[in-house]
Amino acid sequence: MSPVRRMDFKKEDMAKRKKQTPKTGVDKVSEAPVSFEEFKRREHEQALEDFRHAVTHFEIQERVAKSIVRQTLAEGEILGRQKAEHTKSVLASNIKRLREECGWTVDELSDKVGLDRRTVLRHTQDRAARPRLRTLKYYAEAFTKQLGREITVSDLLYKVIHATRTPPPRH
Repeated sequence: MSPVRRMDFKKEDMAKRKKQTPKTGVDKVSEAPVSFEEFKRREHEQALEDFRHAVTHFEIQERVAKSIVRQTLAEGEILGRQKAEHTKSVLASNIKRLREECGWTVDELSDKVGLDRRTVLRHTQDRAARPRLRTLKYYAEAFTKQLGREITVSDLLYKVIHATRTPPPRH
């Protein structure tokens, strides 16, 4: 694209322009001298054509960039969902594993944390939305008290907790 700029009129410029244009077929250029006004008009038309081409090129690049952004955002959403699903499954397995380590039934755990039995089951079977922070604190406190070691909310959510002792035998 040639930049749009004001050029001083010179016969040499006109001669260069004539040499650059095709001399065959429909585009045949007449050999007659061109007036200054005609030269400026053609120059202006060429600048407009260059500008239109640049705008078209820019629009194509913009569409490509928007497409890349949309694709990147979609991939990020998928990864975010996968991370949330992973967190839910870690939480569910940790609650279940710690409950078993304490030797509690689901009913006993629900009594200890003050929740409905069905709610505790949903939390241990990975079917519920993420429990509230307050609920996670109740789980952490109950497990800490029973096991004699500190279990934090972040442990419940993010760490894969392995049993450190075998659960007591059931009678």
